[in-house]
Amino acid sequence: MKIDDIKHVAVIGAGDMGHGIAEVALMTGYTVSMYDIADEFVEKGKGRIDWSLAKLAEKARISEADHKKFMANLTTTTNLEEAVKNADLCIEAAPEILDLKKEIFSNLDKYAPKHAILASNTSSMSINEIGATTKRPEKVAGLHYFNPPVMMQLIEITKGEKTSDETIKILVDFTKKALKDPVVCKKDSPGFIANRINAPTMLWMYLMYDNKEFNPAEVDRACMNMGMRMGIYELADFTGLDISYHLLNYFGDRLHKDYKPPASLEKLFKDKNLGKKTGSGIYEWPEVGRPEIGEKAADFDLMNLLRIQINEAAKVLEEGLTTAKEIDTAMKKGFNNPFGPIEMAETTDLKELTEFLDGLADKYGKEIYKAHDWIRDGSLPDRAKGVAKEEKKSPYEFETVKIIKDPENFVTTLLMNRPPLNLMDTQLLTDLGSALELLVDDNETRVIVLRGAAKCFSGGFDMASGLYDSAWDVKKGVVRGQRTFKRFRDIPKPVIAAIERYAFGGGLELAMSCDLRFAKKSAKMGLTEVTLGLIPGWGGTQLMVRHLGIGKTMELILTGERIEAKRAFKMGLINRAIDDEDFEEEVYEVAKKIALRSAPISVGIVKQLVNFGSQIPLDVGLEWESYGSALNFTTEDLQEGVMSFMQKKKPEFKYR
Repeated sequence: MKIDDIKHVAVIGAGDMGHGIAEVALMTGYTVSMYDIADEFVEKGKGRIDWSLAKLAEKARISEADHKKFMANLTTTTNLEEAVKNADLCIEAAPEILDLKKEIFSNLDKYAPKHAILASNTSSMSINEIGATTKRPEKVAGLHYFNPPVMMQLIEITKGEKTSDETIKILVDFTKKALKDPVVCKKDSPGFIANRINAPTMLWMYLMYDNKEFNPAEVDRACMNMGMRMGIYELADFTGLDISYHLLNYFGDRLHKDYKPPASLEKLFKDKNLGKKTGSGIYEWPEVGRPEIGEKAADFDLMNLLRIQINEAAKVLEEGLTTAKEIDTAMKKGFNNPFGPIEMAETTDLKELTEFLDGLADKYGKEIYKAHDWIRDGSLPDRAKGVAKEEKKSPYEFETVKIIKDPENFVTTLLMNRPPLNLMDTQLLTDLGSALELLVDDNETRVIVLRGAAKCFSGGFDMASGLYDSAWDVKKGVVRGQRTFKRFRDIPKPVIAAIERYAFGGGLELAMSCDLRFAKKSAKMGLTEVTLGLIPGWGGTQLMVRHLGIGKTMELILTGERIEAKRAFKMGLINRAIDDEDFEEEVYEVAKKIALRSAPISVGIVKQLVNFGSQIPLDVGLEWESYGSALNFTTEDLQEGVMSFMQKKKPEFKYR
């Protein structure tokens, strides 16, 4: 079985997680059946998917046609057998109660086709025990989405003792196809990677709440002031305090007795004050929106949460659950942490950290907070690097860029992967440059399609990335961007910018550095820098004037106006404005036409002549054209093209 064999996805559960997982599968292109135990639950889940898709269409992340198509691909039912009878992949998203999950998987095994993979969205519970209820444990794995699934990038895949490597590979590919980031937990262990590392911080927040050490709203304001989208208490309420309760009980039974829920959480659970889902928890929740947090921030050091995570990350690393890199990825993308725990360990005073952790253990009488031996002896960073050296990393893997190859058609997609807006920072610029360097000599790549994850090209420069600390840093940042974008103009292969949703500031400057620009009709673009007191610095003032002339360039830059694709096409800024529903098909149709019909060396020479010729006098350009023609004459591909024409057959160009 391969990823292309998955056509239909069944989601078991229509609640907060289930309906979100179903929506992600629909947006990836699958038909989906969604099951729950009562009509009211499936109808509510369906309504929430419809509402969410409508919001995405309103924000131009998808088209209205996409919205209708996705909803047409969704069926709902309260009959489990009906839900899974045609499934290639079943994803269970029931409450975190192990006996319930075992019962569901036993029934899935009866009703789902024999080839179907059975995955659990459990965030912590035993894949071995869940798989043991089936006759296909090799096809059972964890597939843990983070809340909300549509917005969060991380998916945690867990291998049970009997899970096959083939199953894990298919789930990794399934995750990537949805434009999500997978991390793999190599062994079944309570909490897997992310929730295991977060478990002691979760316990700590309830211990502080128990002891009334801080006002929860003031702690959450301090968290948000540090860049978190939600504070720790609001997030717990949003996810559901029953989740915390069941998790801590599970950790208490399976990992260490210290994790048993504190009295305050025990009371909230028994009183059914579970947070957002019941309207009351740590906060009172309005029918629409979020609770009132206020502006007062507690004198609370958010970094202490990360310090605790370093300790648990050391245990995860020692147990061989995953790699140092995947630990950091899981915590940054799963919990929006500014740093990964292993990254942070490299710059942390480990002696001071040992004292902090041991002090925490003494204060609360919790052994789990005692400093791990690798922290106590200062060896954690070296041990993490030692593990990293053993990892076999593909040269095509980057932190913020994905390379998706279609060697049959000689088309490679270069995907900027910093959703939701793919804002540009130093890392993205570096990864784009490194990716192009690889593709220069890649004979399976004749045309490059540049896109952004989450169906958004790029909102431009990331103002929070730190390039503007000083005037000299500005200069370095500008030059870095200019040099990276120049590579797109210099690479001897056509690059098509596929513009969806936004191309603002640096995003548009990057698009203008590509050879062709195709945009969805719903997309908007512009050089908006002057409205922020900045100027276009990554080629905007120089590239746009070459495309549009002085008058139109002045108008767009001085007003900072955001124009729609239709107007951009009329002005000559883009090559095509395409109906949203036809966009992907048309972009790749052109890419394949160039890749399959045109001699790659000829295309490369033509690209360089056009780009170079636009900047020099005509006579000089014609002279260079003659040299280019002479160079091209020496290629085997030219002989192949001429002979194929004479013989009336399709040429087979070899890049020689």
